[in-house]
Amino acid sequence: MATRKSSELSRASLTRPLHEEEEEEEERCRASFRTHARMMDVASKALSDPMHALDRSGVSELCQYIQQLESEKRDLQDQVNFHRDQDATHRVQLAAAARRIEKLETSCLTVSDASDIQEESARQLETALNTERERGAQMEARLESMQRKWEDTERARQHAVFKFSELQTTMGEAQMNRLTKPVVPKPQRTDERDPTTGSSERIEKYKREIELLRQKIELRDDQANEKQRLAVELALRSAHLEHSAMLEKVRLECEIKLSEWRHDEAVRAKEIEAAMEEDRYSIRLEMKHGMQRAQIDQRVYYLQAQAAIVQQQNESTSQGTDEEVPFGAMDEVLVRMQLELLRTRRFGALKKLVLIRQSKVDRALRIAVSRWKLHATQIRIFQLNAVLHMHRIVTHLEMRKQRAYFHNWKAHTKLMHLHASQQQAVACWNRMLAVERLRQLLHERTLKQALRAFHRWRASVLQQRCGTATGSSGMATSSTTTPSEQPSEMAPPIPTGDTASASQATVTAGAELQEEIKKLHEQLASSKSEAWRYKRQLLKQFL
Repeated sequence: MATRKSSELSRASLTRPLHEEEEEEEERCRASFRTHARMMDVASKALSDPMHALDRSGVSELCQYIQQLESEKRDLQDQVNFHRDQDATHRVQLAAAARRIEKLETSCLTVSDASDIQEESARQLETALNTERERGAQMEARLESMQRKWEDTERARQHAVFKFSELQTTMGEAQMNRLTKPVVPKPQRTDERDPTTGSSERIEKYKREIELLRQKIELRDDQANEKQRLAVELALRSAHLEHSAMLEKVRLECEIKLSEWRHDEAVRAKEIEAAMEEDRYSIRLEMKHGMQRAQIDQRVYYLQAQAAIVQQQNESTSQGTDEEVPFGAMDEVLVRMQLELLRTRRFGALKKLVLIRQSKVDRALRIAVSRWKLHATQIRIFQLNAVLHMHRIVTHLEMRKQRAYFHNWKAHTKLMHLHASQQQAVACWNRMLAVERLRQLLHERTLKQALRAFHRWRASVLQQRCGTATGSSGMATSSTTTPSEQPSEMAPPIPTGDTASASQATVTAGAELQEEIKKLHEQLASSKSEAWRYKRQLLKQFL
């Protein structure tokens, strides 16, 4: 709209000054013609009035004035012609400018239409890009959600595996504790048995959770496979429908072309029949005219021959003349020969026409057959391409499925290797802890045996000292006895101070043993914490 308004304004600005100049020139011409008419009227009145006596000077002035007027008239006529020519040139220029303006308007309209089309296409592309971006964002969100779900399931699985391994280790430790049976008070034993009471229930719970997760994953895989199968079936069904629709369309097109060809053949056959009928009619007319001409010529020849015979009979009645062949038979033969020649010519031309038309029909048939064959080959190529495309899609889906199976197998094998390595590490640490525990138990037993021997030796020494301090009577009797029988036979009374010190020594020894046992338990707990720390490091390295 803006381009149209600007073109109209430019056209108006071009046409306005031209119209103004034309109006001014017309006004000038009209004024000059009016003055000239007035002067001519005055001159005619002066010449026609006999009462006015004009002298020569007045006549000469009038003549000069008339000549001046005529010269002005010529000048005005020249100016009018010039202005007409100028007006014609201006009109031509105006028409050319109008044509140029129209061309420019058309070009502007085409450019504006093209720009509108480009803007529309750009908008469509922008909308398509926006839709594609939205789809991509949706797919990314879906992928992120699936990734989060997968990570959550993986964390849950790892947590379950970790808990399972922890329960196995706790069960192993409980079994080792049961086997070793450390010397601890009874309430501690009851406290240690408490965590192991629900271990089987926890294991069953984690097993159920793992089984539920596995079933959920299998269900999701089955749903994805079902969706994929449905998509492939829909694609195959749509391809089959498109193929059947294409075949139906091709069949209809072939039937339409065949009906058109049959119609054209029927029209051509009718035209050939009409032409042959016209040729027959023209041949009949020519034969009729030829027969009429032959009859006329035969009649003329007959009359001429009859006149010649009469003349000969009159001239020489006495002389005998031989009988000649009648002219009628020769004329009939000539007419028949001419008719046969005309008939052969007509039939030859008709035969050539039929051959030409038959060749055209054969050529059209060959072109139609070649086109049909080409169309059939193209349809076959399209079918094969569609089949190959579907085969590629199916192979791609199969490869994706195999790849997914392979990745699942790889992840499962990695998890199995990790679990085996964890089991090996746990078994190794359990063995090390059992060996350390056995070593500590053996050390405690040896230490207890040494302490018991030391206490026995100390008691025997104290008894000997008490025996030496009592008197010589005991020494005499003890000297007569053998050394092997001395500890069993003599039983001197132990003083009260020595017994108190011995009991105090035993109490201190028991306290020291309790402290050593506590230290051993602390060392065992620290070794357990170090073992769990090492397990966590291994899990972090593998996961």
